[in-house]
Amino acid sequence: MKSPTLENRNLEKINLEELHQESRSWLSSVAFWNDEVRFMHNLINNNFVYFVSKDQKGSLNALINKITAIEKVDLETLKMKVIKHEEILSHHLKNHTAFDLNNFNKEHQTISNDFAIFQNNYRLLKGELFRLAEEVLKEKDLKRLVS
Repeated sequence: MKSPTLENRNLEKINLEELHQESRSWLSSVAFWNDEVRFMHNLINNNFVYFVSKDQKGSLNALINKITAIEKVDLETLKMKVIKHEEILSHHLKNHTAFDLNNFNKEHQTISNDFAIFQNNYRLLKGELFRLAEEVLKEKDLKRLVS
């Protein structure tokens, strides 16, 4: 995931302050995604679980496992990578110490690529959740009409 200001620029030519701002943006994105994941769990636990048919139960359990893995592994890993990266950058910005900028830029690009991959996978998961929600709600409405 790249911020619009960094999208078409060569990473070697970006100043450290811009890298710092992108890192802060990444942490904000992780916090937002954690809120969304919490919402997904609440949506499933408070709404879907009561209306899921036997046929949908396997899909729901698989989805819950994916959401939990995203929360406990993927988001936590991204967060820790960014925090570590940001701590290194912050230290060098505050103390004006020399460090391997080339290596740091490569690491920054790797994290950026990790965010792009996560974001794509996360969109697919949300689509899966929404499709299941739509199915569950349709069946709930049908059951209500039949009753």
